[in-house]
Amino acid sequence: MKKNYIKILIVLIVLFGIYKIIGFAGFFKGYNNASTANEPNLKINTGIIVSNLVKPKNGDFICYNYTNEIFGGIRVHRLMGIENDTIEIKLGQMFINNNNVDHNLNLMHMYSVDSIKFKSLKKDGYINDNMISVPIFPNKYVLGIEDKVAKEYSLADFRIIDSFGIGGDYIYEEFNKSWNKDNFGKLIIPKDKYFVIGDNRDNSEDSRYIGLIDEKDFVGVVIKY
Repeated sequence: MKKNYIKILIVLIVLFGIYKIIGFAGFFKGYNNASTANEPNLKINTGIIVSNLVKPKNGDFICYNYTNEIFGGIRVHRLMGIENDTIEIKLGQMFINNNNVDHNLNLMHMYSVDSIKFKSLKKDGYINDNMISVPIFPNKYVLGIEDKVAKEYSLADFRIIDSFGIGGDYIYEEFNKSWNKDNFGKLIIPKDKYFVIGDNRDNSEDSRYIGLIDEKDFVGVVIKY
């Protein structure tokens, strides 16, 4: 009986060692998504599994190291531009090499909503504490909504889109161009760089604001969430 316990203990130690080696090498790692930047497709507080064994491709959620003067850690965004790709955002639609890559995605954007639609959305559970909701006029709100929900509630024409020529300060500081979140590029992605962007397009600090991601900072592809 004692020998059996010793065998079991040895197996557990070996398995634990393998687990630690795999994690240390980055083959498979688990993280908690603590951001709303990729709503609605990657929910806040979702557990994700990441692997550096998978070659990243456009459309994948990837994790990367990001550090500035006040923040450092692992971030996750959708990869939407690799070496030699030409990326452009026109009136809020993302294009890679002149191909619209948004048309098959259910993204989140800001919409102008009247009080009647606001109450309906809240009643039906489409408004929660994680969503941005700003009253701008009496009986009028600016609200982050999934595109498919906006379409269902006939709000597609009330999406808030920045116009051409209205530059964003942070974007100008990074790229020295009068671009904004909805009208960005054209930009050719250089060697060893990635362009990442959040699915929650109006509430995501991504490559539009922080610049391109160095390939050396790549941690892995999200393979499960």
